[in-house]
Amino acid sequence: MTSLLPLAIGIHAAPYPIVQGGMGIRVSGAGLAAAIANAGGIGVISAVGLGMNSSYFDMEEKNPKTRQTQFFKANRLALIDELQKARALSPEGILGVNIMVAARDYETLVQTAIENGVNLIFSGAGLPLTLPALTAHHPEVALVPIISSVRAAQVICKKWQRQYNRLPDAFVVENPQAAGGHLGAKAEELGDPAIAPETVIPALVSYLAENFEQPIPVIAAGGVCDRPSLLHALSLGASGVQRSSEI
Repeated sequence: MTSLLPLAIGIHAAPYPIVQGGMGIRVSGAGLAAAIANAGGIGVISAVGLGMNSSYFDMEEKNPKTRQTQFFKANRLALIDELQKARALSPEGILGVNIMVAARDYETLVQTAIENGVNLIFSGAGLPLTLPALTAHHPEVALVPIISSVRAAQVICKKWQRQYNRLPDAFVVENPQAAGGHLGAKAEELGDPAIAPETVIPALVSYLAENFEQPIPVIAAGGVCDRPSLLHALSLGASGVQRSSEI
């Protein structure tokens, strides 16, 4: 049986090359993230809608403006709670937070995560072009954009290097043909081999190796449901995989 190599992202190294996917509205919470981290993977809390059904949010509030303000406050406080719970359950594990660029409280959630001990930030649903500026005072936090094309990686690398003298610590590549989430692909594009992992992953690995001295691992997401599909992703050049449940 092929042994799995550790996954190093920034200064953090997980024994197994498996990243838990971020599932919003309180699915990827402290319990799941801590369990994955304790098992040797990278546990991830989704920051989307954490305030829903929390004690910080009044579901009966009728005023739209008050409700919105309360919701954003609840998200921030609930994220603090989840990070503290996850760290208590997994004192030595590697923990990340998945935060959508499209979220209106994106900057607040990023600041909250890094100020409460998170190890990595995964960021998609848009290009996280300003993420290094938001995290500059915590350089130990690894930054991992979520993309679906080499072009997106090129834009991020050039912007980050030119403006912040920093590169991503890794990329998650979500395959629009098999992954869920906010991937930006149109329905008519889904059968195009140009966006298949067999095309995108090797091309991205080559681009990163040819243009940058520091290693930038690629993490494959979408269609990884068992060990053979994990090994297939690794055979394409990925250093790890992202999965929304155990393999």
